[in-house]
Amino acid sequence: MKKSIIAITMALLLTNCTFLQEGYNRYIQPLVTNKEKDSNTNSEVIDDENIVADFNMSETEINEETQLSEEEKLEENSEKGLKQENFYLSSSGVMYLSDLLKQEANLGVEKNFEFNEEEREFEIYTTDTLVLKNVPANSIKLISAPVKSEFLLEIKNNILTFNSPFQGEYVFEISQDLQSVATIKIKNVLKYSLDKTKLYAILLESFNNKNIELLDKTSQLYLYSFPDDEKQKEIIFMTLDLNSSKLNQTRFKEKLNYLKENYELSEEDKVRLLQIEKSSNSSRFFSIDDYYLVYDKNNTKLNELIVRYIMEKEYLKPNEIKFLKQIYEKTKDKKIARYLETVSLNNGDLNQANYYDEKKSGEAQVESLNLEKNQKQKEITIDPKGLLSEEDLKVGIDSYKRRSYNEAIIYLNKADGNSFENMTVNYYRGLTYFYLKNYDLAVENLEKIKLTPENTPEICYYLGVAYNFKGDKEKAKEYLNKSKESNPSSIWGRKSNIYLLKI
Repeated sequence: MKKSIIAITMALLLTNCTFLQEGYNRYIQPLVTNKEKDSNTNSEVIDDENIVADFNMSETEINEETQLSEEEKLEENSEKGLKQENFYLSSSGVMYLSDLLKQEANLGVEKNFEFNEEEREFEIYTTDTLVLKNVPANSIKLISAPVKSEFLLEIKNNILTFNSPFQGEYVFEISQDLQSVATIKIKNVLKYSLDKTKLYAILLESFNNKNIELLDKTSQLYLYSFPDDEKQKEIIFMTLDLNSSKLNQTRFKEKLNYLKENYELSEEDKVRLLQIEKSSNSSRFFSIDDYYLVYDKNNTKLNELIVRYIMEKEYLKPNEIKFLKQIYEKTKDKKIARYLETVSLNNGDLNQANYYDEKKSGEAQVESLNLEKNQKQKEITIDPKGLLSEEDLKVGIDSYKRRSYNEAIIYLNKADGNSFENMTVNYYRGLTYFYLKNYDLAVENLEKIKLTPENTPEICYYLGVAYNFKGDKEKAKEYLNKSKESNPSSIWGRKSNIYLLKI
């Protein structure tokens, strides 16, 4: 057997190197493979004469056969479009293919075409970028695509550029000054042909085994390969549900955005998605996406969840407050009213706070009627107890010392409204806002105080800390240094010195 192979090889070397390679690929390799298979059954049946006869084919015959084969391939590709390589799927295969596609996309391969009147359809691989030159148009409009976003499509300086990782057909219209020029179709093809059933089976297996890395890459590969598949929405939910804290945050946001942009989510879907977002970020700085803050009276479950999440937060953004106000106007919920009253007080808006306080709101209406009856009345009792300005100040200071800061703001505002002891009011109101963590209003009040040798260390200390929380470190250092330098041995001077070391 070995002698036959050696003789054949030597004959090929004397004939043609190309012929040798072709012969090896067609005959020797299968022979070696078959021998490995047959060795397991201890049977090795080889017809040496037939092999020699095949190797005695003339070079012309081989070339003709090769040429025919290439022509057939070209004809086949022209009928079927771009060739897709078959890829055997397995868990490790998915990981490999995912990385391979990423590497190929990073190569930035461009497929360049020239625009002409006859050619309106193009095919490229999902890892490539289509560049269509000399396009007589300056605007582009998408007609259809497998996804609503997540792809590049632009026209600039008569060059059209397209790129998308999602397999499928993209149709768009190009125009020149709003005048339609042509409709163009791009078929975006994955370089590898994948078995959808097998890929889905791997996805389910990775989910059941709680293999988040494999599930992430399998679901992304499934999404790129079959973006129109009806299972897509649930697959993305599966990935997010499994363990969002372990999923790469960039990919996590990509999947969230993909769901919001490409699907009409039901109320239950939105509740589920919001819960996932909250579980991935349980900090006090969690911000509810404006996507959810569109009030709909029919979404009772979603509304209740949003209200609960908002009221658990320490810092609110304007749209969250606006949403709470919309809910209150529809429901007159007392719990929401009390919360909004507190928010208004923290923001220094007494009128708004009174609006959400049913008792004070009613009193305000009575006062308004009395004012209309007697336009000449110069003094109006604001507080139901009829306290004078001095009493308001005393109650405000007492409330501050008891750490009842919301109550303190109410009475300090009343005292300030009657121009009584403004320096004292600004001092206690500034400290109250400081401890309510409303640093803007704390600074606004404390900076109104006229500094003296006695109060400078304390006032400057609080201003320095407040500015630091506001993010203005230069101002913070300026006031803290002033506090320290004015009286280094005082408690405020020492505290300022320690705080400066932290900045």
